[in-house]
Amino acid sequence: MGCFNTKSSNQPKVVQNTSNQSAPQAQPSRPPVAPPHPQIPKPESQEPAKIKVESKLTPDQVKASDFTPVSTQKGLFPYNCPICFKYLSNILVTQCCKNYICHLCISELQTKHVNFEIACPHCKAQPLVVTDVDPNVTVKRYSDSPYATFNNTTNQGNKWISQLPMINEDKDDIDLKEKEQNKSFIAPPEEHQLVPNLYATS
Repeated sequence: MGCFNTKSSNQPKVVQNTSNQSAPQAQPSRPPVAPPHPQIPKPESQEPAKIKVESKLTPDQVKASDFTPVSTQKGLFPYNCPICFKYLSNILVTQCCKNYICHLCISELQTKHVNFEIACPHCKAQPLVVTDVDPNVTVKRYSDSPYATFNNTTNQGNKWISQLPMINEDKDDIDLKEKEQNKSFIAPPEEHQLVPNLYATS
């Protein structure tokens, strides 16, 4: 009989592990990640204090003059702006302190840079609110106006005005009349002037 390689049935068999368990593999090294930068808030756009204008007129509709009106023109330019000293046919009133400011000055304030702090030029109140002057109210006269009288009862809230000198409202009219009288006066010729005789004897 041929020889056969026989093994004992009692020899343990080697069982291979077919599961997916494998030895951990080394991870490739990564550069350190820097912490995120803190978010810097964007600067907010600075807006000037708003100017509220409640007027039926535009600056182009208001008549203005740089010269002191004569007596016959006071009805055309009854108002005087204490800011720019122009003479105007109409003017605005601040609601904070009830003082005058013209349309031209308001327009200039509205064109200022955003960083310019806008406030009432008289009392520094904010926001600046102006309205049309009431034509039925007596015209406010400031002491530095060339043809104005000063009324302390209507300007008690404005201290810097009360410290200025007062000007008679009729002063310009009187000066104008004196100039006209001086022009119309003609002196007599020298040969017709009577000179007293200092050496005359009685």
